[in-house]
Amino acid sequence: MPDLYLYVDDRMTDNLGRPSSTRIRRGDWRNFSNLPIPLTKGHAYGSCDASDRGSGGNPWNVAPPVPFIGDGPGNRPTSVVHCDDSGTKFIDSLTP
Repeated sequence: MPDLYLYVDDRMTDNLGRPSSTRIRRGDWRNFSNLPIPLTKGHAYGSCDASDRGSGGNPWNVAPPVPFIGDGPGNRPTSVVHCDDSGTKFIDSLTP
């Protein structure tokens, strides 16, 4: 994923809401922006397995937007998994 920044009321903050001037987490744009083809080292639609993902993961199991075989722009996932415990599915937008 790209670098992660957090803004509250149009002001950059750290992950605790304190004023900040830097990103919260460094991303991996090269892997995030790869085409989602087999044998590609990392992409936005990759595995959500904690032992394999590095800084990637797709907890919604959204497929690439490929006509006829992928997910289109209207796709709304009905559940999400926690990447470190993929056996547990959540159907709410918030995890406990």
